[in-house]
Amino acid sequence: MGGEAGVGKTRLLSELRLALAKSRTRVAIGDCIEFAQRPYAPILQLLRRFNRAEPGAVTPLTTCAEFEAMLDGFDRAAARTTLVAVIEDVHLADSGTLEFLEYLAPRLQSMRMLVIASYRPDARPDVGRFSHAGPAGRIDLEPFGDLEAKAFVRCALGEVSLPADTIAAILRSADGNPFFILELLKSAVERGAKGAPIFNPRALPATVVGAIRDRVRPLHEDERRILAHAAVIGPVFGIGLLAAVLDVTPESLAPALRRAGEYRAIAQESDGDFRFRHPLTREMMYGDFLQSEICALHRKIAEALESAPEAALESLAYHWWAAREPRKALSYNELAGDAAAEALAHEDAILAYERAIEGNSDGGTDEARVRNKIIQTRLAIERGAAIAAAPGAETAYSGGRLSSRETEVASLVALGHSNLEIARALVISLKTVEKHLGSIYRKLGIASRTRLIRRMSAHENAILGEP
Repeated sequence: MGGEAGVGKTRLLSELRLALAKSRTRVAIGDCIEFAQRPYAPILQLLRRFNRAEPGAVTPLTTCAEFEAMLDGFDRAAARTTLVAVIEDVHLADSGTLEFLEYLAPRLQSMRMLVIASYRPDARPDVGRFSHAGPAGRIDLEPFGDLEAKAFVRCALGEVSLPADTIAAILRSADGNPFFILELLKSAVERGAKGAPIFNPRALPATVVGAIRDRVRPLHEDERRILAHAAVIGPVFGIGLLAAVLDVTPESLAPALRRAGEYRAIAQESDGDFRFRHPLTREMMYGDFLQSEICALHRKIAEALESAPEAALESLAYHWWAAREPRKALSYNELAGDAAAEALAHEDAILAYERAIEGNSDGGTDEARVRNKIIQTRLAIERGAAIAAAPGAETAYSGGRLSSRETEVASLVALGHSNLEIARALVISLKTVEKHLGSIYRKLGIASRTRLIRRMSAHENAILGEP
């Protein structure tokens, strides 16, 4: 039974033991320990539990004789009752145990015995070969799908409540892994109780970090270094860009990426493109860098992307922003925001615009221009919501009583902005704002700012469409 760490192998085996507890079937567990394990440890442990005595000493004349002696011990126990032998974490087993299991598998057909071995494919890919030995079958436990994950969260939280956006962020980060979901939920609840930010994907619980580190532990240090640089590039990375960042040839990276794929840290998307199998693997490796190192790496990635013929605008925008280069970040993020707004991806557009001015808050014309775009995009979101909420609202916006500029001024008034703030946001004079307000009052038949705000909060469509 294979599955990544935290996917539920141990829980499933526990449920099986509970289901068989009142039957005549005998269930025993043999544990594999990562360090200082004696040869055949889980096999001898099982023999001791099935036979209720220490197995007799075996004269190690040959490996075959040793295997026959252990097989005889299982055969005698199975003659009395049906056996279920569970070996957990067989990827940690010694080579002798693995060889005996291969020897045992084809002989199980004549015995009243079921052997279940759980393992992590990412820790030792070759263990899966047992599924082809004799009457063996294989169960691959997959992470939860969206509906399963949401149901799991509801059961786990019970009466405890968390903000919807926090739960959504946890589900995105956990990517269906039950253990990760549970630990991130616990962390969010504990952090919220302490008044800290509820969820930060780069401040992972120690239990989660430990589980992720176990995944990449079999990789050599230079292979982990390559993966760490790939993590800075993003969830999906190209081998050409990674080679440029590391100042090596793409061919020299192939063995390390192949090994990382065998241990299920990454997967190949297409020719030359790879992705991290789990978002938290990338987050953990990204978090191993110092902030000064991160900025330098993002700058190097951005420079490499600038020289690439078909670099994605969004990637350039992100890496120049992460490199903390204000002018470049402004230029590329504004362009990325414009492209997102044109595609009606308003939330993406706002994020890009906010990144554009993050290091350029000097009150200059660039900041004013981008802030105006943020306002325009938020107004577009509000218009979309009003159109979705009320039939016929679209005509109120496109051909209603107020001009587009008057609509902007009215919406900003409803949001609580003063005339001076509106003037700065729309890059117009204070006198022009007052002129627009006079026109708005006249067209809507109202005489005060308070009445305008009431009309706006009552229903945006009513403001623009009512006589």
